[in-house]
Amino acid sequence: MAAGPPTYEAVSMIEVLISYQLPAGLDESELRSWLAGRMRALSAEAVAFLPPGSVVDHDRDGLVRFALDSDAASTAEDRMADLVTDMRMLGLRPETVAA
Repeated sequence: MAAGPPTYEAVSMIEVLISYQLPAGLDESELRSWLAGRMRALSAEAVAFLPPGSVVDHDRDGLVRFALDSDAASTAEDRMADLVTDMRMLGLRPETVAA
């Protein structure tokens, strides 16, 4: 066994941000509860998750932010697409960024 510095396996991370606009007539507490439930489906793969509640800018009401390692991202892709589709159907006008 050769002595030397420890080796580390590089992990590639993908950060996903989904901002949304709260439409009139939609209860914010119900929306946050619904979003939290939907995010739990992703949280098994999520490395980090900050619940909605951050103000993004004056035109957006909330931000869902989470990070996945690259292996988990491939298995969570369909669930993320379903989440964004459901958000659109609720009138939240989601905007997504993956970096």
